[in-house]
Amino acid sequence: LAFGVLGVGCGAKTGLYTPDAELDAGVDGGLDAGTDAGIPCIEVPRDAGLVEVDFELPVRLAVVDVMFVIDATASMIDEIDNVRRRLRDVVVPGVRAIIPDAAFGVAFVGEFPVDPHGPSSVLPYEMRSPITTDTLVVESSLEDPPSWGNFDEPEAQVEGLYQIVTGEGLGPWIPPSAGCATGGSGAACFRREALPIVLVITDAPMNNGPPGVRPESRYRFTRPATPHTYDEALAALRSIDALTIGLGARDSFAMSPMNHLRQLARDTGAVDGSGPLAFDIGGSGEGVGRGVVDAIQRLAAGTPLDVDAIVEDVPGDRFDATLLVRRVIARSATPADGVREISGATFFGTLPGTQV
Repeated sequence: LAFGVLGVGCGAKTGLYTPDAELDAGVDGGLDAGTDAGIPCIEVPRDAGLVEVDFELPVRLAVVDVMFVIDATASMIDEIDNVRRRLRDVVVPGVRAIIPDAAFGVAFVGEFPVDPHGPSSVLPYEMRSPITTDTLVVESSLEDPPSWGNFDEPEAQVEGLYQIVTGEGLGPWIPPSAGCATGGSGAACFRREALPIVLVITDAPMNNGPPGVRPESRYRFTRPATPHTYDEALAALRSIDALTIGLGARDSFAMSPMNHLRQLARDTGAVDGSGPLAFDIGGSGEGVGRGVVDAIQRLAAGTPLDVDAIVEDVPGDRFDATLLVRRVIARSATPADGVREISGATFFGTLPGTQV
C-alpha cells in the first residue's frame, strides 16, 4: 500500500491487523505513535512536496463480530441448549484463540403468524443480544429461548438476516431497532472496525430462500406487511461485507436446510478451497460447539478477502488531515498468487497470510 502523505484509519471496515508503519528510506521523517487512536503518525518536513509512504501488512483477521441467528422453533431446543452450554468453554475461547478481538450476539428466527405458515403465537424474528464482548450477556440471552410452533417446514431465516443488518422492523411483528448505545450499525450493532460473520443455525430450509435452489417456498401474503426477499437480505448482508456460515441440524423426517445454507455461504463469499462454509452439526446439534470454532478457523485461514485502506481524520484538532492525502495505491502482494486482482486502492480476493 502506498500513501501520498498520510492520515489513515488502520483496518477500518476490514477487521484486518495493521502493524506499525515504516517510512521508505528516502523519506526524511520520523514516527510518532502518540495519538489517542493508537495509529502511527508521520511528521512531514516543511516544503517536502509529495511524500510517498509504503505500508506493508499481513492479511489476517483480527477483529470480528460473530452473530448467531438461531432457529427457535420447537424442534431446535436441543441445538439451542448445546450452543448455550458450549459457549463459554468451547466457542468463545476457541474463536478468540484464532481471532483475538471477537464479539458475539444472538438473534432468534421463527415464522410469520400468518396462515398457512404459523400460529398467532409465533414471531418471525427476535433480537436477544446485540454484539457484545461480554460472554455472560450472550449466555443469558440463550436462557429461556422461545419455542415457537409453525405450520409449514420452511422458516423465516431470510427475514431475520435482513433485520440484523438493517434494524428496519416490519409491520406489527418486528419493531424497529432502538439504535446502538455503544455505537455500531443495524439491529445487531456490528462494530465499525470488525468483519461481520453471521452463523445461521437451523434444521429447516428457508421461506423466500435462494431462487432456484430446492426446496423452494415463497411467502404469498402482502398484508399487513410484505416479508423481505432473499435478494433484499443478500443485498443488506453484502452492504456490510458480512460472511454467512451455515450450521445445519439433521432431521431424517424433514427437509434438509443444507442446500439453502450452502448457497447463502456462496452468495456472501464465505468459501474456502473446499467450497462453501456450511456444515452438518448432527441430529441434536451435538457438534455445534466445535462446529462453530472449526467454521471460523476455516474462514480465517482460507477465505479470500478484499483489502483496502480507509483515509480518516483523527479528531482532536481543527485541521482535516485527509486533505493532505492525494491518493492511496495498492501496489503489490507477496506471494503474487495470494491475490486475485489489484486495482486502484484495493487488493481483491486476497488469501489470509498474504503480505500486501
